[in-house]
Amino acid sequence: RQSAVESFQILSGATQSSNLGIAGMAWGELETPAALTGTTISIEGLSGDGSTWLPILDKYGTAQSVTFVASRKIRLPDEVFGGQQIRFVCSSQGSDRTFYLHTKG
Repeated sequence: RQSAVESFQILSGATQSSNLGIAGMAWGELETPAALTGTTISIEGLSGDGSTWLPILDKYGTAQSVTFVASRKIRLPDEVFGGQQIRFVCSSQGSDRTFYLHTKG
């Protein structure tokens, strides 16, 4: 099985991460920093035409997100791994925040 760890940041004043490639991955965990402005991190997927970010919904129509817990690995919902790219969206940050996305195919 393929596995990967990708670091990314949400910069001070920003509300979203860069694009993260997840093609071929089956599950993953979000490793969180020691602090975050806000308590919820939403997860969006890139549309098929590559031009629009959309909320990722489960079979009940619920947008996928995780509740922030400092310095932890948080298992991401399986629905997140149906596409090619994701990004994380949160409140505007007061400082640069570094995260790690751990994935396995």
